[in-house]
Amino acid sequence: NGLTLSTSSSGLKWADAKIGSGGALQTGAAASIDYSMASTGGRSPQLYSTQGTGAPYRWVLGDGSTIAGIETAILGDEKEGIAPMRPGGIRRLIIPSNLAYEKLPV
Repeated sequence: NGLTLSTSSSGLKWADAKIGSGGALQTGAAASIDYSMASTGGRSPQLYSTQGTGAPYRWVLGDGSTIAGIETAILGDEKEGIAPMRPGGIRRLIIPSNLAYEKLPV
């Protein structure tokens, strides 16, 4: 895809394919994203995607209902060197296990 990924100290890897415009979202704001999920490095076929379903993934930022890696990628993290996303942006992510599903309640 030609993107150069940056890596935070927590292991989150990201690259902006498109910079959005407008103000960054804050904790408590409603968020809506389309995403595709594949195994690490995309070595396996796509596992799931909201694209084409007509129903993006929606939640309230900071409510604990989504994985930390996605929240960090959207809200940004100054100490990790991650700028917040802006509406309409496209960001590619590789989310390590410590920022993925292991911390969600069962």
